[in-house]
Amino acid sequence: MRPLSLDELRWAMLVEPDCPHRSLNDCRNAGDYPSDHERMKRQVQTLSCGLAEVTTEVKVVQFIHQSVKDFFTESTLSVV
Repeated sequence: MRPLSLDELRWAMLVEPDCPHRSLNDCRNAGDYPSDHERMKRQVQTLSCGLAEVTTEVKVVQFIHQSVKDFFTESTLSVV
């Protein structure tokens, strides 16, 4: 499993079953769309309580420690 890019995570966070937007363009124009990398980076840090970070070089979101990744991987697999 590879880490998500900042753009991939941005879209993954917006798409949900009861999404009111009818297109990706509608999502982009919504007030809650984190359009720039800095805003999205702050959102990742806030929502993860510091357990995830955005790398500077390639804008990839990664967990700060292997144990965090293991926890989320195991928790997600148990739901499936």
